Amino acid sequence: MQVAHLTEYGVPGIVVDSWREKLGEELLPVQKRAVVDFQVLSGKSLLIAAPTSSGKTFCGELAAVAAVFKRKKALFIVPLKSIAEERHADFRARYSGLGIRVAISTADRKEYDADLEQGGVDIGILVYEKFNQLLVKNIDLLASVDLLLIDEVQMISEPVRGWCLELALLKVLNSGYQPQIIALSAVLSDAALLAQWLGCRLLEDHYRPVELREGVLWNGQLRYRDFNGRNDGSEPLSEYAGDDAEELLLANVEHLVNSGEQVLVFLKTKRNCEQLATALAQRNFWSPAEMATARIKSETGSVLGGRLEQTLLSAVAFHHADLSYTQRRILEEGFRIGEIRALVSTTTLAMGVNLPAQTVFIDCYKYQTGSRSGRPMVTPLSWSEYEGMSGRAGRYGISLTPNPSPGGRGEKVFGRSVLIAGSRAEAETMWQTYVEGKPGRLESRLATKSLYDVVLDLIASRCARRSDDVGMLLLKSFHCLQGGSFNGNVIATVIDKLAELKLVFIKDGDVEASPIGALISRRGVGVASGMMMVSFCRRYQICDRLSWLYFTLSLPDANVLPVYLSRDEESCACYRRRLCDYVAANAAVSDELRKMVVDDYVLSCEQNVRLKAAFLLLEWIGEKETAGIEQDYHINLGSILQVAETTAWLLDTAAGVTALLNRPRELTGQLRQLAEAINRGFDLADTDLGNAGLAAEQRDIVWRLFNAGIASARDFCDGNRDRITTIAGEELADRLIERFATKHEDDKQSSQEVEMSQLRLRGLMRGDRVYFNFKNTEIDITPKSYNYLYKLTVARFLKPEGWLSKDEIEPGFNQAKNIYRVKQELKRFATGLEQRIENNGSGFYRINLSLEQIKIDFDSMKAFCDLELAELTKQVEGQNVC
Repeated sequence: MQVAHLTEYGVPGIVVDSWREKLGEELLPVQKRAVVDFQVLSGKSLLIAAPTSSGKTFCGELAAVAAVFKRKKALFIVPLKSIAEERHADFRARYSGLGIRVAISTADRKEYDADLEQGGVDIGILVYEKFNQLLVKNIDLLASVDLLLIDEVQMISEPVRGWCLELALLKVLNSGYQPQIIALSAVLSDAALLAQWLGCRLLEDHYRPVELREGVLWNGQLRYRDFNGRNDGSEPLSEYAGDDAEELLLANVEHLVNSGEQVLVFLKTKRNCEQLATALAQRNFWSPAEMATARIKSETGSVLGGRLEQTLLSAVAFHHADLSYTQRRILEEGFRIGEIRALVSTTTLAMGVNLPAQTVFIDCYKYQTGSRSGRPMVTPLSWSEYEGMSGRAGRYGISLTPNPSPGGRGEKVFGRSVLIAGSRAEAETMWQTYVEGKPGRLESRLATKSLYDVVLDLIASRCARRSDDVGMLLLKSFHCLQGGSFNGNVIATVIDKLAELKLVFIKDGDVEASPIGALISRRGVGVASGMMMVSFCRRYQICDRLSWLYFTLSLPDANVLPVYLSRDEESCACYRRRLCDYVAANAAVSDELRKMVVDDYVLSCEQNVRLKAAFLLLEWIGEKETAGIEQDYHINLGSILQVAETTAWLLDTAAGVTALLNRPRELTGQLRQLAEAINRGFDLADTDLGNAGLAAEQRDIVWRLFNAGIASARDFCDGNRDRITTIAGEELADRLIERFATKHEDDKQSSQEVEMSQLRLRGLMRGDRVYFNFKNTEIDITPKSYNYLYKLTVARFLKPEGWLSKDEIEPGFNQAKNIYRVKQELKRFATGLEQRIENNGSGFYRINLSLEQIKIDFDSMKAFCDLELAELTKQVEGQNVC
């Protein structure tokens, strides 16, 4: 089928023309089947199970874009931040010029969240966890979603994160909304059962547009089987035929790169990756990856960055989780444009990111953390993991070097995936396990998650409004469709316990989340961690940073962080000594830390690790350079960023808990500031450097700017261009100066808008009406409506996010009806104030105005006839917030 024929299915010609440039003139077989046979452009839900590089991802893209031009909206749900960022960049480049609004939402990309919730985007791209959290916050966002595309849906079987995807999809399927679902998956043995659960038709396809030779290299020969034709064959690669596995790998990578190919190597450890990349770089003199080298040097600062600069001089790089996100992105782009000829990676590249190579070498073992010991252990790759890595070879749409066909019959384009065997027996085992292997059965992971977390999630999202609803919903899970079960008595006990913990409220069988229950579920925090936060926030109301960091790192949700003790650190008790010095100098530390410095107290390994991470984070937000922190704490930048992101997330949630518990406002603000500092990598809240838009791995640049006296928005000007360029480089300096110049104009416009849109409450009574002003318009409403409006307004000052539960507004059951009346009264004046009153779908309301847009006449309101509002006014005035 020709791409041009898509206009017959309602796709605009301008879009079809852009696709013809990208894809060529013909749709791939799986794309044609999706459009013609399975009616994907007519709103039919579909599960596409097909191999990597079959073209299935574009089926979702064309359905999404076609939906947008029918005035519909689409969400892409993807497993990883890197995939989300890649899709967001691609879609913006491709479709923003057509007026299509594209947004992204991940843990650290929140700028589009409000637009996503309010239906203000055309295509949204979210990671699994963020999608689930948004559903908990407001399940009704699905009302504006017409198409839901789920990428890598086989991840429902992933041991650590599969439960989250299943829980999100369970809510979607039982929300009452019926978006079209397009699920994309690798080849599965039980795809029909998954399709049944999702309510999708099943499209299975086993064809790759580019042939792939999957094989085992032993004794100098690659024994392979064609993926499409299933024909067996063999071919020699390099001339080396010894049994030294490392030398065999080196020789074959060299041979293929010298033949003009790009090669990707998957190894089981970070150290193996670095060693192989270094050895390749030392033995070869391929043209240097100049652009990648320059960007690594200017945009990041770390020990591994320095090593990368050396290997990139020979067009070789290593890629693993100890690199920062920016470093990994630079390497991926360098490989994509052909600058980097050989890339050696752990499994961080095995899924999703589009980094194709002509030949892929695979170590069939991996390290994973033991479930009981917590120590790393070597295990074989599963067949599906092998297929994910193997599928990187010979991907459609990239330039591949033609290979001689057997028998001298011309040249043929294909990719290779190669396993290296150390013996004949190992070669045979690899062949049977992987080349002849079959996909395994999907296994639901919902039952592996704490039932407390699952039940609270369903209640907080309002999918379960009565106690009985929880069990009924769980019976509709994929887990139960596979033959699993949930005990009704256990569910009832869990709900009662959540009520005892004050995370949910139960009344006459109705059940709803409490403010704290809603908060921790919305933030993706487990019940165990949430209750520890509540306990700590109640007994400790001082913001000693080390105490809060140590506590946060002690939470169950922080127990998988990549921080370890070296032998020297373990034997010399250096962190206990540092703690003793810290406690002696700081009287406000928590009791937990204070008892650790008692003479006979022996710290466990876990306590030492938490102390190490806490001291590391204190230095992370200080002036010490990143490379110095890495060397002192024996940890690399990528791992520091993982620790920082998790700690900041938990600290910010704890700040929300302190606010809901009515702890001092100062404590809430200090915790939020600490969380923000950890996310950014510097604590310079009294400067404008936090608005510079620099990533945490660029913190060294921030500190150099600060120490050079460049800290405020007005310092980023042409007069300082040379100084900024010396510190940050020419490209970044231009970007910073332009950013702050634009921000200055935006701030001027914003201040004018704030003045024009200010809400002025003075409680002026005339007859039976109360008068106030909004947008310079005088408005009058009934005293009852003014009571509601005033409470919602002061909640902006007294609550962390301004949300007020319906019972806080007024006891009883008529709050929703009264809120409706308020909006109807306000609507008469056409100022849009009624649209500022929001409902999160969980019984909470707020008025969406910034603090700068609110002005309260304290003297007038303290004398107001409504005594309840007069008392509220005193509370607000006492906080010094207006």
